[in-house]
Amino acid sequence: MRKVCIVTGSRSEYGLLRPIMEDIKNDSDIALQIIVTGMHLMIDFGYTLKEIEKDGFNVHIIDLKQKDTTKESMSKFIGELIVKLTDKIKEILVKHNIDVVYHFAAQSHVDNSFTGAQQFVIDNVLGTVSLL
Repeated sequence: MRKVCIVTGSRSEYGLLRPIMEDIKNDSDIALQIIVTGMHLMIDFGYTLKEIEKDGFNVHIIDLKQKDTTKESMSKFIGELIVKLTDKIKEILVKHNIDVVYHFAAQSHVDNSFTGAQQFVIDNVLGTVSLL
């Protein structure tokens, strides 16, 4: 059985990922793990974690929030975020023996995946490798 992990951090990418996630969930030869983070967990952006759960997906939540907005605290938070996010994702990938990771996190706009698919895949793969 193949083990796939999808990472989602915003409602816009979830709209694109959802049909893929449904297909994987319904395939008995593939086990699906989903990591939810970012804007899905923010009330200001609709707390769309509930939408994902309502769609019947079991999720791993990575909730790393920044409290202060000064330049110094933002810089510190970004450094801590990279370390904590990497550790938590690696923990999930190792625990579930994941074969494939798919995410749109390496690009700033999901629509880039339609107009520059090859570069998008390269960024996705290299972004995942850097996580490990």
